Amino acid sequence: MFVRPDGHNNHPHIMNELIAKHPAVKAVNTVGVQSPYHTMGKYPKAVIILKEEYKGKEDEVQQELEEWCMKAFSQRDIPYYYEFLEEFPYTPNGKVDYKVLENEGVGKANVAKGVIF
Repeated sequence: MFVRPDGHNNHPHIMNELIAKHPAVKAVNTVGVQSPYHTMGKYPKAVIILKEEYKGKEDEVQQELEEWCMKAFSQRDIPYYYEFLEEFPYTPNGKVDYKVLENEGVGKANVAKGVIF
């Protein structure tokens, strides 16, 4: 869980469950990243690995995911950023390294359309 700048709690597993149901998504992890617009709190970033047949179609998939999330969640609970990777970073123990995903911030991520910061 992480806290947005407005004090709202976000639960990544809820976003992950919905996004993982999309036919193009092989794997997803949602993390909180520091927004360039606020000094406190974090915004959700969905980090996604696409299935092989959807690689190169990131813009289309992102648009579909944004629509899915907007229908299922309130504005405060949707991913604000989307990042597509070939694979997740892993710790020496073989677990997803969430710290790396968080520390990468919004640099390589695409901003979701229609979000209000």
